[in-house]
Amino acid sequence: MNGSLTPFAQRTLAFSAICHAAAVVDDLAHGRISTPPRYLVEGIFTQGQADLAEVFSPVSNFRTGIGIAADLLSGRLRSPQQARYVAQLMKLATLLKRDQAMVGRLRSLLDQALAGEIGSRVAADIYRETISKLGTRIQVTGAADVLQQTACAENIRAVLLAGIRFAWAWYQLGGRQWQLVFQRGAMRKVLGELAVS
Repeated sequence: MNGSLTPFAQRTLAFSAICHAAAVVDDLAHGRISTPPRYLVEGIFTQGQADLAEVFSPVSNFRTGIGIAADLLSGRLRSPQQARYVAQLMKLATLLKRDQAMVGRLRSLLDQALAGEIGSRVAADIYRETISKLGTRIQVTGAADVLQQTACAENIRAVLLAGIRFAWAWYQLGGRQWQLVFQRGAMRKVLGELAVS
């Protein structure tokens, strides 16, 4: 299915995947879920994917993000925290792009992980070794007793890394900040089509 999407639709889907990751972080932080969907964590380890569209396959996995993206582009905020996470994930992806040494380090760690067992713990370790050293941290808010749990912290870092992976893909597909303002009508139309695909 994804391979038949236009470049614009692929880019819009990538944006919705960032929104999806932000929603999962929020759910984890408030204890609404205890583990992230496996496909989000697996999405981190797709740097060798020739077709970026396959990172977001199947589209149905990202229905939640599609709805959140449509709301954001319509000026409706389901959650201020989720909107903040989306903005911060995109900012971190931009900072990462400017730090080629860190990009190299991240790719090396991801390649090493592919040789073994991938999962939230490994992704969380990679996040600590790379993204957390970029100088800008995402402040996750939620239930204090939940956030204090080691497993929750690991899962959140893993999903944040997934969100940055999706933001990186969005940029690779030609995504730019101004499009979220000047192309939001066209993006909402595509999101409506993706929601029923």
